[in-house]
Amino acid sequence: MSQINDIKNMYENERLSFEEISKKTGLNWRTVKKYALMKPEHINRKQIRPKRQTALEASGLNQLIDDWLIEDQKVPRKQVRTARRIHLELVKSYNFTGSYRSTADYIKKKKIQLQITKIKKYEHLSSPPGQAQLDYGTYIVVMNGKYIKAHVLILSFKQSNCAVAYAMPSENVESFLHALQMMFIQLGGAPTHIWIDNLAAAVIQIGKGSNRKYQEDFLKFSQFYRFSINPCNAYSGHEKGHVESKVKYIRNRFFVPEPSFSNWDDLNNYLEKVLFEDRKREHYEVNVSHENLWDNDATELLP
Repeated sequence: MSQINDIKNMYENERLSFEEISKKTGLNWRTVKKYALMKPEHINRKQIRPKRQTALEASGLNQLIDDWLIEDQKVPRKQVRTARRIHLELVKSYNFTGSYRSTADYIKKKKIQLQITKIKKYEHLSSPPGQAQLDYGTYIVVMNGKYIKAHVLILSFKQSNCAVAYAMPSENVESFLHALQMMFIQLGGAPTHIWIDNLAAAVIQIGKGSNRKYQEDFLKFSQFYRFSINPCNAYSGHEKGHVESKVKYIRNRFFVPEPSFSNWDDLNNYLEKVLFEDRKREHYEVNVSHENLWDNDATELLP
């Protein structure tokens, strides 16, 4: 009866959920629920049986299986361990005596748990696919033996952490629109939304709502490609923090020390190549490559 009272105390006074109580007591959550909601007059003196450990849990090898399943999330599908292969390895290398069926059941449940965790991580990448942030980075390069400034327009997708970039000698309206157009050609489409700050080539009057005025040519350009212009609010650096980080990343990763080029086409071919290769890196928040995440952005691009 003391265990029943403990359950009722955890539920009513400590405000723990059935699942939390189940983890603490080792009891099935249905049993926990039954006794937590039981009226005092119905409580008998029969002691509740603790949940029975499986052979796998008793051996402690379930943690090893967990590690293997996490490793398998990073390898090609053909290299993933099957339940049969895992069981044989346990028997051969660890003298495991449990049945294949109980092992397979555990693996099935654990895979579901891992998939839920993975989904939650994806949800943490809160930016909708197909939306991008835009900003300039100014980098020093060597062109024809001379040090010059390259004005690199960077379009970065927060959802996948992928980016494209295009370099020009200046940041005037013509250069700005040409760079955007060339990046859309690289992508095979245009983002659905582009977040921008107060870029002089795009904004002629800073303000909120109707008080914010855009360059006429930029408005016509956005209407032709059908993307929405989203202004970053004042003192809200987080709204374009992603692309600002990308500007720094590209500088440190690809422009230190200063690379050498023969002309602007040479520089832009370099940018396209290194940023495409960069997509093969693993994302810092989820255990998949940027290239795989890019598929979500690519399907949302406007043709």
